[in-house]
Amino acid sequence: MQATEDMKLLTTPQLKSLADTASERIFEKQLTSDQYQRLAPEKYHLAIMTVHGQFDVPLVHRVRVMVGYAGKRDPHPVYLDVLAEDWDALPDADWVRDQVRAAEQDVV
Repeated sequence: MQATEDMKLLTTPQLKSLADTASERIFEKQLTSDQYQRLAPEKYHLAIMTVHGQFDVPLVHRVRVMVGYAGKRDPHPVYLDVLAEDWDALPDADWVRDQVRAAEQDVV
């Protein structure tokens, strides 16, 4: 089983920001313009680190993202290269889960 710190739950704006950085830095794995345009604005996307530290300088991780597209129910896997500092700045899946549970308790 994968450690949860190797999984992140991304909003569409967060995913687009990571994709913009990959494009600007000409990383090997990027979203295509079609993939980028079809991202659902109100969905979350599960990102899982597949290769830690793909390159030395800058440190880049290879990430598999289960992407939610507009008008589609099922997620679709894509690969994206992400700067380590950007990856580390994202909340991990456990933190997101805890925030959701706390919010649900406040509603009840």
